[in-house]
Amino acid sequence: TDCLKTLDDKNFACGIAEAIKTAVIQDFELFQIFKTRITKDDSSSLEKIISRCVEIKASVVSRDEKENGLRQILNFGHTLGHAIERLSSYKIHHGEAVAIGMSLITKACMNKNLCKSSLYNELIEVLLINNLPVKHSYSQQELYSASLSDKKRNADSITVVYSPELGCSKLLSLPLKDFENFIAAAFD
Repeated sequence: TDCLKTLDDKNFACGIAEAIKTAVIQDFELFQIFKTRITKDDSSSLEKIISRCVEIKASVVSRDEKENGLRQILNFGHTLGHAIERLSSYKIHHGEAVAIGMSLITKACMNKNLCKSSLYNELIEVLLINNLPVKHSYSQQELYSASLSDKKRNADSITVVYSPELGCSKLLSLPLKDFENFIAAAFD
């Protein structure tokens, strides 16, 4: 964990965003660690976080090496995150964009009754505690258009990864028209 001390605060937070993503989709207890800000000097917490994230990713990838199903859960926050990166001409770093993407997807799910508002509120709280953004300046149409080139898109549909409750995840395949409406729910 000593090498993490060489990162600037923004890049460190970006790594934490990916760890938070992993906790949301697979590990309720790991998520609880992020309720206190994680710093580069917190070697004990970082060792737990890194170890658990590696275990989770290895388990998911070993069960779905070709990304035909389960492995897609690792993309939570990435569909809209990649769109935000592109729209910002990559001025918004990957981890920051994923944090915003997680918040947008979770807000849309909350507004569509796919998750409880408590999940959304806890996620926002944890992202903010860990110096990650949750807001953006893009329109629904900009996000939708930029999302169309995402790797989770099939010809006429796109797969959205969401968490109905902390520690678990689901895949939702949406026709593109429904995906546009889904994004709109994040703006309500």
